Amino acid sequence: MTLRTAGFNSIDLTALNPATVLMMILMMFIGGGPGSTAGGIKTTTAAILFLAVIAAVRGQEHAEAFGRRIPTGTVYRAIAITTVGGLVAFVAAVGVLLTQAMPPLVALFEVVSALGTVGLTTGGTSLLDEVGKVLIIICMFMGRVGPLTLFLLLNEARASAGPGLPEENVPVG
Repeated sequence: MTLRTAGFNSIDLTALNPATVLMMILMMFIGGGPGSTAGGIKTTTAAILFLAVIAAVRGQEHAEAFGRRIPTGTVYRAIAITTVGGLVAFVAAVGVLLTQAMPPLVALFEVVSALGTVGLTTGGTSLLDEVGKVLIIICMFMGRVGPLTLFLLLNEARASAGPGLPEENVPVG
């Protein structure tokens, strides 16, 4: 629960193994359930991506769960949300690393904690100067407002522009 926007910790996070910190970063990036106030991309988004990967590995046209087909548009939205979230985290982490003197894993933890509105630190917060604090504040704001704004943009109804474009298979992987 602490990694889902609790904002407090009961153990010394600076004493954790780097692999544990990396797993915590992943959990903070995923965040909480879609109906919660937790940050992150949401558990259902991560589950849809997992199901889409399973479908692709099996050679299926559509992702499925519990005897239901998941619409392609939903899979696209999940991919878009995750990609945008990952890019924002990457850009913010690079910004922190360029302006602050801290280890990369600590910088990434600070950024993802801020974007996920978690409130945890592995000691990086005390290393931030004014520029670093502003970057983390921007991440906190984006983590609170960004997913809602992105969701509204992705769900906006668009009128069809005509009969559609021809299909083309593109090799991937």
